[in-house]
Amino acid sequence: MPTAFTGAEADRASNARRLLAAAAVLAVVLGACTEAGPSEARDPTPSADPGITGTVLVSQRFGGELATIELPDGEPQPLTMPEDVRFVHAAYPLEDGQVLAVVEHGHARLRAYLLTAGTVEPVGPLLRRVHAFSFAAGHLLATRCDRSTSAWLLDLADPERWIPASGACGATLSPDGAEVAWSDGRRVLGAPTVPAADPEPLFDAAELEGLPSGMRRLEVVGGLSWGPGGLAIPLGNSERQGAAVLEPDGAVGFTPLGDRGAGIGASLAWQPSGELLAVASWGTLEAIVRVFPPRGDSRVVAMDADPIAGLVWSPGGDVLLAASQARWTFVTPAGAWIRSNPVPRGELVPIAWMG
Repeated sequence: MPTAFTGAEADRASNARRLLAAAAVLAVVLGACTEAGPSEARDPTPSADPGITGTVLVSQRFGGELATIELPDGEPQPLTMPEDVRFVHAAYPLEDGQVLAVVEHGHARLRAYLLTAGTVEPVGPLLRRVHAFSFAAGHLLATRCDRSTSAWLLDLADPERWIPASGACGATLSPDGAEVAWSDGRRVLGAPTVPAADPEPLFDAAELEGLPSGMRRLEVVGGLSWGPGGLAIPLGNSERQGAAVLEPDGAVGFTPLGDRGAGIGASLAWQPSGELLAVASWGTLEAIVRVFPPRGDSRVVAMDADPIAGLVWSPGGDVLLAASQARWTFVTPAGAWIRSNPVPRGELVPIAWMG
């Protein structure tokens, strides 16, 4: 059985925050980034700016638009989109400056497009009734989440057809695109991406050992994130939550989160180097953003009165953007607050931070 390497994060700081009034939480949001543990400290003074530059790809929260924003204070610049877009399901920036977007045209018809410099190029055939996507190494994986759970793969180098692949609802690709993983509740299953194959168990929450009190009967409670540091797995029950990491060498790390009766909100986000994992969770009064190494203690780097809708690392991994509906908060991995920006137009969610 794998051994859980538990973090030493103290709950008393989180409990104390829950006694604050909502007004106090709002005051904390703009300036307080807390390092978890017995020696908590808050620094409301902006740190030296490590350089908030580059372009952020954003999507409309409930609509069919994509845009780019030049940091730190640029206005949204809409991308040219296909006609009759009902909803943007996924978008991924490519190394050549293009954006791969998967959109819905109505009547459950979906299609992938390459967007660049005012042009729109369809990629691959139409799909129907597909619900989730993952992209890695030039391969786009599409999965269904109804009774007929299925998966298909599109190779951008040869996008003539969708190929039947391994996977099920919400499956995620490995960084090299060669493997795929998904959850059936307590377990995480995996298989080679193509050809479609029977899955093998990669992780079972029931086999974790050395868990702290209240962390029994854990289940997978959110989307998996497969990055350079391993396969990150959000876990929780009705009382507690945490994150496990299946590392490339097969070791399993586990970090408990201090929030009770809460849920992991935004997707887990790997630092580009794979050294740290960022996760946003929702507590009684506030959203809490933590970072931690696969086998280490977590530290709180940001809080917000609204749920976190997106976590995005800068290309160099020296700044983390935590986005809620009200604001974007920029912090360092050590928890130093840099700045907070009101959300442009109030409806934009960051997808990726490009160079």
